[in-house]
Amino acid sequence: MNFGRSSFLLSFNSRLNKKTDKSNLFISRYSSLHYGYNILRSVLALSTLTILLLNFEGIRDAYFNRNFPTSFIVDFDIYSLFSFSFSYFVSIVVLIITILGYFPSIMGLLHFYVTASFSTHFSIFCDGGDYLTALITFLFIPITLTDNRINSWKPFKETRFYNSFQRISIYINYNILKFLICIVYFHAATAKFHITEWYNGTAIYYFLSEPLSGNTFFVENYFFKALISNSFFIALITWGTLIIEVLIAFMLFSNNIKLKKIVFILGMVLHLLIIPTFNIPAFSFRMIACLFFYLIVQPTEREKITS
Repeated sequence: MNFGRSSFLLSFNSRLNKKTDKSNLFISRYSSLHYGYNILRSVLALSTLTILLLNFEGIRDAYFNRNFPTSFIVDFDIYSLFSFSFSYFVSIVVLIITILGYFPSIMGLLHFYVTASFSTHFSIFCDGGDYLTALITFLFIPITLTDNRINSWKPFKETRFYNSFQRISIYINYNILKFLICIVYFHAATAKFHITEWYNGTAIYYFLSEPLSGNTFFVENYFFKALISNSFFIALITWGTLIIEVLIAFMLFSNNIKLKKIVFILGMVLHLLIIPTFNIPAFSFRMIACLFFYLIVQPTEREKITS
């Protein structure tokens, strides 16, 4: 009987180890700098595309009612220079091609222009994630302009140009983006420190109980009302949010891969919980993609600057 139980445990451990090895192989492959860039670009483009498709009527009405800010930058965005139908169609096409990874040398610049045009022209539909997306796509431009591949999902060829310029610029840009994401989370945490509701542990209660800032389905749910009435639970998620944001920021100075994975999971859970409570899925998926790039992506030996 014991022999049968031990053989079952050995078989179970063997299967578990094989699955773990496969998952580690998958993560190690797609956490390279090459795939990290493409995943981040694609998720950012997909988020903007989703917003454009799901808010077509509102965006169209805002355009024809001229419900947008006027400034020097807005005067030169795609929606100011061309008709709404043309601008909207071009934006959709550019974002789809960007997701698929084709023609990065052209699409990198167009991706930034489309994203920046949307975030400046239709700011009433935007949150912090849209402006961060515009900034990140701007930082991608030096890399994409020199990328002569047909599809960016294919690995770079070992050429003199790659070794002398592209690899160095990608690696430098990678560190700049990591610093940017660190600053975003550090500011997100420290900006709350002086607010009374955040340091006394009640801020989340006011956010969740306010129909205008949360999802009305949850706000009106009896179980949800009972849950947010629990002072311990509210203090836990309020201070937990601050702790996670601070942890994410300080991961810039850590080389502990296991710790980074744990913090990534915590950050991912935080942003996934934001989706049903605040009803902003595009923001959450953008930030999860940024966290993946910031915490999980690691340059391979080929991608590092060694000399």
